[in-house]
Amino acid sequence: METLRERRKASEHTAEDTSDKNVKNKDDNAPFNHCSSVDLDKDLVDWRKPLAWQVGYLGEKYDAWVHQPVDRPIRLFGNPFLEASTKTSWYWVPVVWLPIVFYYSWHCYTTLAKGTTRIVLTSDFSILIHEYIFPILFLLGWFLWSFIEYCIHRFVFHMKPPAHNYYLITIHFLLHGQHHKSPFDGSRLVFPPGLASFVVELSMQSSATLSQISLDICVCWRTMWLCHI
Repeated sequence: METLRERRKASEHTAEDTSDKNVKNKDDNAPFNHCSSVDLDKDLVDWRKPLAWQVGYLGEKYDAWVHQPVDRPIRLFGNPFLEASTKTSWYWVPVVWLPIVFYYSWHCYTTLAKGTTRIVLTSDFSILIHEYIFPILFLLGWFLWSFIEYCIHRFVFHMKPPAHNYYLITIHFLLHGQHHKSPFDGSRLVFPPGLASFVVELSMQSSATLSQISLDICVCWRTMWLCHI
């Protein structure tokens, strides 16, 4: 399994016209200098096996362990299908979500253009929503989802799970802790679209109960930036 240090050394061997001094300066400032190497015999978990079901047993040692980054990829599951579902190349995010964003934007605008969309405040009073309000609604949804995303990241992903709770530690590691442990694993820098679709559906169903026209079009747009984020 190739580490960041090994990939860096390989690129240095193929680079031309690079002085030893420049290489040393780059190495001093390289991101992997903030990472520690993994001692397979002394680490708190067995890196030869999938980590997902091991981390919960770390207990009070989990928080310190997960915030000490390493320069190697992580294998979460032994099952190849489950493992593959946790990895995503960055370009799949716009490929999957941009068409959905455009569709819902078009759907919302054309619905407003019919002139039949109203916000009902009371049984006797409602407000007609015109299509020229669409940009405002789009930005409002963008802001609301950004705020929700921030709260999730700040208070859920960055929570310190109880040391005695195996399941909360495991969930925390799967959602975001693995990104802190291996920050340079390029296959896990973005949220997999398959898993994100559940978040999208939940958000859209929730927004539909509040104001379908103002939020639905923006949920997918902001979800494409959701990272472990």
